[in-house]
Amino acid sequence: MITKIKDLRPCEKIIEIRGWVDKIRDLKAVTFIIVRDITGMAQVSIDKETMGDLLPKIEGLTHESAIIVKGKVIDSPKVKLGGVEILPTDMTKKYGKRVGWSDEKIA
Repeated sequence: MITKIKDLRPCEKIIEIRGWVDKIRDLKAVTFIIVRDITGMAQVSIDKETMGDLLPKIEGLTHESAIIVKGKVIDSPKVKLGGVEILPTDMTKKYGKRVGWSDEKIA
């Protein structure tokens, strides 16, 4: 089930968002990806040491790349985008496909 970004809340279950890459910040130890959908923006944080298996999946991402992100939402008061961030368990770049919600249920 797809979760709208405006509805993100910290939880233990794995959520799925779909949207477009708005910004990428690639630092030494972590990569931050700001993803937006029609309801807002969220920060996805990838720790390169513990989540290194996701690095090949984000290679080639650019502004406006369409992606699907699955992961856990955690409290992060320093994040200005609603005070939460997503720790991804899986990411998929969509090539030439819409990432709309018409084909699946929305949470």
